[in-house]
Amino acid sequence: MTKYRDAKDFKIRIPLLASFRLLREYGDELANNFFRLYDKEIKYLLETRNKSILAHGFNPVNEETFERLSESILEFSKAKEEDLPKFPILQI
Repeated sequence: MTKYRDAKDFKIRIPLLASFRLLREYGDELANNFFRLYDKEIKYLLETRNKSILAHGFNPVNEETFERLSESILEFSKAKEEDLPKFPILQI
């Protein structure tokens, strides 16, 4: 875990993939579902997201990529879209 320890405040900050690896080591079902889909779908979608303005890059994410990532997340988490929080629509 020293690899992920912040030098300033000494807190451990584990990135997404490492978090799922840790959970998988503990036999977590969600992590197992994540890795079942990781190589065939999620890896590519996360790379696209990471290169986007939503994360570390400058490329926009198109609607198709967003929809595919959303569907993959719902699949591995076994969540339903209607169970997700609804964000308010802000009027200017």
